[in-house]
Amino acid sequence: MKKPDNSVTIKKGQIPNILIHSEKVSSKEITVFRNLGLFDLLNDTFVSSLKHFYASSAGIQEGKKRCSGEIVVQLQGNHLKTIKKFFKDKYGLDGKYIKIE
Repeated sequence: MKKPDNSVTIKKGQIPNILIHSEKVSSKEITVFRNLGLFDLLNDTFVSSLKHFYASSAGIQEGKKRCSGEIVVQLQGNHLKTIKKFFKDKYGLDGKYIKIE
């Protein structure tokens, strides 16, 4: 996996999927990212790059509804159509490792 500073991380074994889905919270739509810890993306650098790319609010939260009990990243707005392009451009991840639910 390529990081924004162009360093590359290589791990052995089966590659897990990043799970992404959209939820409605009160009157707003959010995009929720799960399994980011397995890719070392559960950090402020990843959240900051999401904020700059999508020009919206993002943060690390405890999951609700579908992913209760997990630590997830929430991004304001429904960005399911363009998220694979973000991961390909910024982190070099192919779309086959991203599962949109």
